[in-house]
Amino acid sequence: MRKGAATRRRSLAALACALVLAASAWGCSKKIGDDCTYNTDCNPQGGRVCDVSQPSGYCTIEGCDVFNNKCPDEATCIRFFPTLDMTRPCAPEHEIACSDRTPGCDPAQDPACCHCAADEECITEGFCIRRELERRTCMFNCQSDGDCRGGYRCYASGTGGAELIPLDDGGSRGTAHFCAPAP
Repeated sequence: MRKGAATRRRSLAALACALVLAASAWGCSKKIGDDCTYNTDCNPQGGRVCDVSQPSGYCTIEGCDVFNNKCPDEATCIRFFPTLDMTRPCAPEHEIACSDRTPGCDPAQDPACCHCAADEECITEGFCIRRELERRTCMFNCQSDGDCRGGYRCYASGTGGAELIPLDDGGSRGTAHFCAPAP
């Protein structure tokens, strides 16, 4: 009888260890920018999603902002605009002050005139783009291509329709670098 009780205790201890290991593995989440197939690959408890439109998937947080839905330390919230819609040029340094949209102002004659419509924004690259086309997502920070996983490279915000979220006063926060698929 003693032998059976000892065997059961060892079996229970082994089961307990297996459950602890399984629970700790279940609680782990991948970093922003890691490869994935399913949302649960990125974080089993939710909060992060797998963007399967990226090569080998890309763990991210969608709809991020600088206040409520912040990115973790390894990432930056980037706003993406479709480059196909970047057709009408503007001057970002002039558009910031264009809150009153002076009637009769001709942007071709006066660079201080607003080029963008009220529902548009003049992005860093110098194009008017509709705000409704914006997509926000956390992107993995980098300093060089070597910081990114295979098939990805390090890009700067302000290029390719990628923008940092502006500050409340409309000012800029500089430039961020993030990993995205190589062309």
